[in-house]
Amino acid sequence: MEKKHLILWVALASLLPVPTMGTGFFIYPNEGQSRDQQDLDEAQCRRWAIEQSGFDPMNPPGASRPPPQ
Repeated sequence: MEKKHLILWVALASLLPVPTMGTGFFIYPNEGQSRDQQDLDEAQCRRWAIEQSGFDPMNPPGASRPPPQ
């Protein structure tokens, strides 16, 4: 494939919609990894991402939460 065609495909692909968290994604554990370790890894990753970005997708600005039952 010529370089011009590759650049065109990359440009076109950048116009495609990007899936959001609402579409759901799944994280699968490594082979032999316990569920507890996976939960710990996910929590550490989430915490790091919130610290780096300043945004918590589970608590977006202006979101109202129903009172606990």
